[in-house]
Amino acid sequence: MPSLSGVQVSSPIFCGNSESWIDKRGLPKRVPMRLLCLGLGRTGTTSLRVALHELGYSTYHGWSLLENPSDCLLWKEALTAKYEGKGKLYGREEFDSIFCDSDAVLDIPGSLFTEDLIRAYPDARVIVTTRDLDSWYK
Repeated sequence: MPSLSGVQVSSPIFCGNSESWIDKRGLPKRVPMRLLCLGLGRTGTTSLRVALHELGYSTYHGWSLLENPSDCLLWKEALTAKYEGKGKLYGREEFDSIFCDSDAVLDIPGSLFTEDLIRAYPDARVIVTTRDLDSWYK
């Protein structure tokens, strides 16, 4: 299991490797993107991540930011470009770097780039998780 600042994390939601603080900028995509699970948080994405991991998928989920905190810098850059119009918009090349070892994307921040990811990975299958609005709000 990964460790955060030397503390071992023993939870099935952490599915990544034990390395962290890897600068992925410019890394090539090592596996094809197979699944884009584009539901928002609190719609079952963590459970889906665990299930996909058991099926052999290498997933990228919001929890991946804790597994590799340096990804936050890339996501900040992508969000700033998309929502503030500052910097280069992320496309296939940039997403390939973030998801270099992943063949499935779930949860935020990926779900904030739904159209961009579908455009970048047209051959990937898409799953949209949903939840009743009233129960989601509570």
